[in-house]
Amino acid sequence: MPDLSDAIKILRKEIEDVRSSLKNKENALRVLEEMYAKEAGYAPENTGGAISAEGLIDLSAVQDEKRSSRVTFIDSVRDVISRFGDQEFSVVHTEFAFNKLGIEIPGNTPRSRISAALGKLEKEGFIEITEEGSGNTPNRYRLRRESIATKEEAPGQ
Repeated sequence: MPDLSDAIKILRKEIEDVRSSLKNKENALRVLEEMYAKEAGYAPENTGGAISAEGLIDLSAVQDEKRSSRVTFIDSVRDVISRFGDQEFSVVHTEFAFNKLGIEIPGNTPRSRISAALGKLEKEGFIEITEEGSGNTPNRYRLRRESIATKEEAPGQ
């Protein structure tokens, strides 16, 4: 029969894991809310008079949003790597940045998903491969100069 103190330790560990997971999800939610607010042109906590005394929302106070307001995984990767500036990066660096920002990467193979997204962004011309990897050596990427300039010129970023 297992010792009662072992059972307590196991339960504590499980609770800590759940708390950690919840914290990561809360951070991811905060980041997504900020991204959505920036994209839609408003901050949820500051409606700026867009809600009337009757509780009606004045939609003219909100900038038109894109047809697709769904944030895709590639959009998240684009946002994360745009924070790297002119530094070279790899899949591992991108995964590290996701974790630091508290964004959970869906699926069982996060590095594979990141790698596929980086491949699409490279084909799009958003990033360029600076060093072709092979075997245990990963590909290294860098934002294209135009992407960095666009990021710096964009208002409010």
